Amino acid sequence: MSIHLLIRELAEKNVHLAVAGETELTVTGGQQQLTADLLAAIRQHKSEILNWLRSRNSEQQPIRKNRVLPAVVPLSDAQQRLWILDKLQGGSAEYHMPLAFSVSGKLDIPRLNQVFYSIIERHAVLRTVYDSVNGEACQRVLAVEQCDFRVEVNDFSGIDANQQTMLVQQSLIEAASRPFDLSRDLMLRVLVLQQSLTEAVVLITMHHIASDGWSVAVLLKEFLALYQAEQLHSVNPLPPLELQYADYAIWQRQQEISVASRDYWQQQLTGLPETHGLSLARPRTQFKAYQGALVSDKLGAASSQQLLKLAAKYQLTPFMLLHGILALLLSRHSYSHDIVIGTSVANRVQPELNDLIGFFVNTLVLRLNTEQPSLHDFIDHLRQVHRDALTYQLPFEDLVKQSQISRSSSISPLFQILMTYNSDFGVLASEQHSHFSLPGLQLKLIPSGHYQAKYDLTVEFQLNESGLQIHWLYDVAIFDEVQIRQLNQHFCQLALSVADSGGDNRALESLDMLNTGEIEQLLYGWNQTTVRYPEHLLIHQLFEQQALLQPSHIAVRFEDDSLTYQQLNEQANQLAHLIAATTPLAADTLIGIYAHRSLGMVVAILAVLKAGAAYVPLDPEYPVERLHNILLDAAIPVVLTQTDLMARLQGYTGVPLLLNGCEAVLSHMPKHNPGVAVQPNQLAYVIYTSGSTGKPKGVMIEHGALLNRILWMDHQYGATSADRVLQKTPFSFDVSVWEFVWTLSKGATLIVAKPDGHKDPAYLAELIRQEKVTKLHFVPSMLGLMLEHGGLQQCDSLRQVFCSGEALISNHVEAFRRQLPSVALHNLYGPTEAAIDVSYWDCAGDVTAGVPIGRPIANIQLLILDPQLCLVPDGTVGELCIGGVGLARGYLNRPELTAERFIANPYYQKSRADSSRLLYRTGDLVSRRADGNIEYHGRTDFQLKIRGFRIEPGEVEHQLTQLPGIESAVVLGRMLSGSQQLVAYVKADSWHKGMADELRLALSQRLPDYMIPSLIVHVTEWSLTVNGKLDRTALPLPDVALQPQYVAAETAVEESLLGIAAELLQLNAANISVTADFFSLGGYSLLAVKFLLQVEVKLAINLSIQDLFNMGSFRALAAKCETILQAKTLKHELAHANSDELDEVEF
Repeated sequence: MSIHLLIRELAEKNVHLAVAGETELTVTGGQQQLTADLLAAIRQHKSEILNWLRSRNSEQQPIRKNRVLPAVVPLSDAQQRLWILDKLQGGSAEYHMPLAFSVSGKLDIPRLNQVFYSIIERHAVLRTVYDSVNGEACQRVLAVEQCDFRVEVNDFSGIDANQQTMLVQQSLIEAASRPFDLSRDLMLRVLVLQQSLTEAVVLITMHHIASDGWSVAVLLKEFLALYQAEQLHSVNPLPPLELQYADYAIWQRQQEISVASRDYWQQQLTGLPETHGLSLARPRTQFKAYQGALVSDKLGAASSQQLLKLAAKYQLTPFMLLHGILALLLSRHSYSHDIVIGTSVANRVQPELNDLIGFFVNTLVLRLNTEQPSLHDFIDHLRQVHRDALTYQLPFEDLVKQSQISRSSSISPLFQILMTYNSDFGVLASEQHSHFSLPGLQLKLIPSGHYQAKYDLTVEFQLNESGLQIHWLYDVAIFDEVQIRQLNQHFCQLALSVADSGGDNRALESLDMLNTGEIEQLLYGWNQTTVRYPEHLLIHQLFEQQALLQPSHIAVRFEDDSLTYQQLNEQANQLAHLIAATTPLAADTLIGIYAHRSLGMVVAILAVLKAGAAYVPLDPEYPVERLHNILLDAAIPVVLTQTDLMARLQGYTGVPLLLNGCEAVLSHMPKHNPGVAVQPNQLAYVIYTSGSTGKPKGVMIEHGALLNRILWMDHQYGATSADRVLQKTPFSFDVSVWEFVWTLSKGATLIVAKPDGHKDPAYLAELIRQEKVTKLHFVPSMLGLMLEHGGLQQCDSLRQVFCSGEALISNHVEAFRRQLPSVALHNLYGPTEAAIDVSYWDCAGDVTAGVPIGRPIANIQLLILDPQLCLVPDGTVGELCIGGVGLARGYLNRPELTAERFIANPYYQKSRADSSRLLYRTGDLVSRRADGNIEYHGRTDFQLKIRGFRIEPGEVEHQLTQLPGIESAVVLGRMLSGSQQLVAYVKADSWHKGMADELRLALSQRLPDYMIPSLIVHVTEWSLTVNGKLDRTALPLPDVALQPQYVAAETAVEESLLGIAAELLQLNAANISVTADFFSLGGYSLLAVKFLLQVEVKLAINLSIQDLFNMGSFRALAAKCETILQAKTLKHELAHANSDELDEVEF
């Protein structure tokens, strides 16, 4: 074992070594945890340990006792952070340290008083109060004579046992949660709950600003020693203390940070994720409530022994190994490989600190990259991170300052997940250290019931050869118990998998986190979609059957023209024969269709399919350059087009065939079905979509995939010859495919909208009414426009409306229900790379938490994977990957891109029909709800990072649309004033001056401050793409005109507030508008406290941090200050006025 590893393991067990004399070592702290192996290792490495300790001691100045304290004693770095938090939160129980124990035997209350009075006298930190001088925090030690300490006693004896138990538990929680006033209270309280003459419960509560976990052990040890001395009437057995905590605080403030440490942490904290990526049960609120709950579990002796052996084999401490396992767990649950966890170290390097009560503990920030080639690489990385964190250890407060991160009132800085190990006074005490004896008394530590969640999640491990105890303390505001129990289950499974590895090298993703039942459910249970459809049926053959069954039924209508099924079939046959006569046709020959929406377009699509070719839609809206890029990329030999578009085909080297000018030629072509043999694996169409490089990419869809999608839709929703289906989607968008072929395969009538008609709500509403349309599709943004227009309410022929192409929002569903209560709304989802749609959801369900994309359609499998392609559990965000018969063949002429997006399924089982050989990686972030429905969270490429915080715009959009009067919203990241800022675009029922500020204030009640948009821009209409989707690129860039305009200060109070803010933020007060707010200018928690302190000094006004957040602007804050000043003036005048000077006042 290396010396660094040995020192680390001893520190984890709270065992500390110090130099005694020239050649001796002293051992302090948790000596009971010293095993025979550790003692042997200490003896073996004694000389190395002595040299290491001497080198450490030489680097630091000794702590000197201050015989007379200076007038102003600074706070230690750790104390200052807690003092700031106390100021921010107005006194909360977040940093209380309660210790409760039951007492059997007669407890002597006067003796108890004397014992704790002696402890308060001995440890000056317990009688220290905290205040500020000239806006700077300081501490003041009270003389013992100033301390009014008494043990509080509540006598519950003689009460019914059940009621007594309830009262004791209630009293424990209330007492442990009662805030300390740091400016005047002692930092120690003691409560005795008397249950009978010989039974009691004692609660000791200290504030963390004066104590830590080690201090609790010191307090308990001294209490036992002093109480026993009092019982025996002997002298105080405790040796005098060499130092007091104030000496340490003064010493610490004099220490300088080494350049090496500063450089290391600057590199280590660069790009630090400011929040973990675990899924939250509820959005964060602006202020943290700190209410916690506990989940506990245990792994058995066999597993714990395996883990201990494995740690030794890897030359890791047990803590390091458990940390690595926890990081892997969090990585798989958060769709991230950048995992940051905090941990506490005692930080009592100097032996003279060991007997002190005080806040010495330091917090290390451990940042791991779980994206490692193998388990052994990960172990090496883990070991190095721990070694460096100890070597370059700095006070946590210095790390916070050095990181220069943006601060949030709802998120702890640098990390939100804390891990502790073998802590005797952490969440729960270990069993062997929970019982104590005194003459005539038996004491047993018990849970106080006080679970304050300082962090989002605190994980405590207690590992020895008898087992691994695991405690999860979680913030109930953002997590549910079921989530934490799932995390616990997966941690245990992962730990067992690591233990079973026996130290063999392997890929990290091969370590199982899920049990076989979960894997079975995720792969197959949620994907029971197998349906047997006719294998050799083709979509155009279904149309041909309808032409035989009802030849005179109207197949398609366009404005005043129409074609029967027989006419449409014959015209399509003639054009198919002409295509075959024009160019040699083989399987997968691509034929372009370059036409406006018309009867001719419908004829052309059917003709290409009948000819055995695949069609490529060429939208007339395409720019000429894009058009020719597609023609060249697809090597299209024939283009079916119209006369008014011929000029744009100049330079095309293939053959253009006119749909509206070759009637004479077509009249000589046969009218019978061509009967070309087409296989299900041949291409039906190729649709081009935008590429990330700017070059469009052609998605190849085969007949089998298309047929599966259409037969599923018919089975799920049904269509008959009585249906009239609106065709309005641009045919370059794959939704158009089902509009054409589902309609015509079922003998229904296709109603074709005029070119560009899909963008006109009034025209569409009239067309739906006039043509008695029963089924249609809307992109969600267009549905919003139609609902706003109101014309759909008169469309009483409608039976089904389908939505896809964008995220459907709750507001639109609710408005749809109000306007069209008898019409079914269905949310469909699918990328172009899988035939049209792959999932579905009936919008009759609950949409209060958002609109899910539902479950997989027939013969489709939907897997949710992390970046390493591991299955993620239900409720966890991951990337949606699609398998099944609906998959595209790939991208035309793009084998590298095809291989990147269409990957081999790592879970493929050839023997199973419901297992897909390939998966398509969508780039969409989703999670699966408990009921199996999938929830859409956004794109991997839409995810924003604002001031270091990862933000999903969809979450902000959802909260905006929940506000009254907001019809829809889009949230983007924009570069403003040299930094990336969150900008919201909203469409509202009405808009008035100041509404943006009102919305930001309303959002502050729903979202943490870092998710509140810097700017909210009102839009009257959404710009749409040619496919009818929202065009994000067309949203206006916010400029100075849209940002809050400069407004000068008008009152003395406004000038004072701006002056204080300018000094703290290092800005020119003349450039700060009174309409701005402190936080949008760069303020954060520490500066906010300093701001409030300066306001108190200069204006004699005591404001709260909530005032600073809620007022929204300096002008509003100044108005509140002036109201307070006026009230003070009136109170003063009333107090000094004679009674005969007062007029009669009514209240």
